[in-house]
Amino acid sequence: GSYLINYRYSTLAILEKMNIGIIEDEVPKYQDLSFKFHLPTARAGTFNIWGIGGLSASLEGENSDSTQWEYKYDRVRWDFRTGMFATGITHIFSTSKNSFLKSVISYSGNYSQDDAEIYDTPEEKKDYYKDKYINTNIRASVTYNHKLDAKRLIKSGVIYSHLMYDMKAEGQDYLDEDFWRIYNQAEGSANLVQAFAQMKYRLSPEHSFTAGLHGLYFALSKKYSIEPRLGMHWQVDAKNSIGFGAGLHSRIEELSGYFMREFMPDGSYTLPNKNLSFRKSVHLVGSYSHCFNKNLCLKTEVYYQYLYDLAITKTPEHTYSIVNGEWDETYREPMTNNGIGRNYGLELTFERYFSNHFYFIVTSSLFDSKYRAADGNWYNTRFNVGYANNFIIGKEFIVGRIKQNLLGLNSKFILAGGSRDTPIDIEASRQLEEQVVIENQRNTIQNPDYLRWDVSISYRMNKPKVSHILGFDIQNLTNRDNIMGTYYDPETMQTVTYYHLGILPILSYKLEF
Repeated sequence: GSYLINYRYSTLAILEKMNIGIIEDEVPKYQDLSFKFHLPTARAGTFNIWGIGGLSASLEGENSDSTQWEYKYDRVRWDFRTGMFATGITHIFSTSKNSFLKSVISYSGNYSQDDAEIYDTPEEKKDYYKDKYINTNIRASVTYNHKLDAKRLIKSGVIYSHLMYDMKAEGQDYLDEDFWRIYNQAEGSANLVQAFAQMKYRLSPEHSFTAGLHGLYFALSKKYSIEPRLGMHWQVDAKNSIGFGAGLHSRIEELSGYFMREFMPDGSYTLPNKNLSFRKSVHLVGSYSHCFNKNLCLKTEVYYQYLYDLAITKTPEHTYSIVNGEWDETYREPMTNNGIGRNYGLELTFERYFSNHFYFIVTSSLFDSKYRAADGNWYNTRFNVGYANNFIIGKEFIVGRIKQNLLGLNSKFILAGGSRDTPIDIEASRQLEEQVVIENQRNTIQNPDYLRWDVSISYRMNKPKVSHILGFDIQNLTNRDNIMGTYYDPETMQTVTYYHLGILPILSYKLEF
């Protein structure tokens, strides 16, 4: 058997506790742990026990100095925490020389908690907003693989997920500070069942064909989907290959979305989104790969996705859709599965695999992403930035008195289209004292290009029983102000631009036994 254990803790948080400030912005605080135990047996198969978990936290607006209070939000203190974990056992057992069973039992979960308080006086504060979303999942799966002969391979399986949720979002009403409103609350469980079967048929040593069927059923909304899928691969020669794939894919929405409350005039509420169907997508993909040698390859992929049964608002005057990922906005009113969308694009990857202590990878994507809203018109999705390019390069140098240590240099450069924004109706926002966007201009604004340059250096000292790795990363080396978006501030009655994180240095030290 063998084992692997890894633990990390935020070095910036350590330096902050020592009153050594490196960045002026909020300091990221996190820690995580992962492990895996590989346990082969003589007759009972192979067992893998594994797990991963992490915690993170951030604190904003700790400002009790009343002389700095100009607007309401200057008095608000935000405490945001998140966490996740997953652990389980994987068992692989050979039932014959041509078949084996793979079984997995896992328990996983994640949570997010947001607590906001507002100062009435420098000495007194009260609750302003709070939410807590806890999702856990007990999952069991069994997959059967069987090689019928040299040409045919079958694979089938069942996946059962027991989804448990406990969520509540509540806060002070903006227009009436004395009224406390519950926006979302639910506790319970739901089952998601999936089953699949596929066959891979090798027509010749160069040609193979795969066909399969996938199905899923979600008990909460009582919806199901049957999804055919297929793929083909042609190895033209030693250096060139062509592939094609097609299939139908479905997914459930975020669990919190099913429990959005619609309030009635008498104070009661309904759950209009509880019966939302799956969002569905038909995928078509074609690929071509050419390898100049064993370490240098060029891959090209074109794709088209037709999306349907997308959740959009029932109100024709509103133009947002679930594909924009704006959970707070999307789920605040009843939704219907009448939306459609489409994505298409081209992706290029030029890669030199790690060899002789050197590697690089260049990726370039050109794409277009649009959806049709309730008013019948087509709009850019929030993610339709147009293009994205990445260049990553790294080199290792063998150093040390007996050439046992490694000095590593790595760099990453990102150039992508700017994020999308929707124009804000300033006058309407001032009248309602909350953000109002111009609905028929959804995502028409594109911010300046996103540019980021990251560099890192590491030094690995190899000892007989342990290795020490010291690393220093600098993200966003040029400290570029990449725009994330804009929002309306009801206190200033103006729009405010907010940005991605600026320069971020990360110091790390690792031990490997």
